[in-house]
Amino acid sequence: MRKEVRTIMHAAGSADFANNIYTAVYASADVAGLIVNGNTVALGKSTELDLLVTSVGGTSTGVYLLGYSKNISSAPGIVRG
Repeated sequence: MRKEVRTIMHAAGSADFANNIYTAVYASADVAGLIVNGNTVALGKSTELDLLVTSVGGTSTGVYLLGYSKNISSAPGIVRG
């Protein structure tokens, strides 16, 4: 199984969707009440949830978004448009 290497990591509360594409959510602690793409989720410590993240809210302490800058032409599998 190939693991994706992402180039950025931002705290969920500092997400910059205008300039970045986020492809995973990482929890550094147990988190309940996190809202990802309009859905409430609970994540255990050290959990990584792979998906295209379009919005994040709710409890976000200890939550990080992983992905790529929209300005990097070498980001794998990213469609720009």
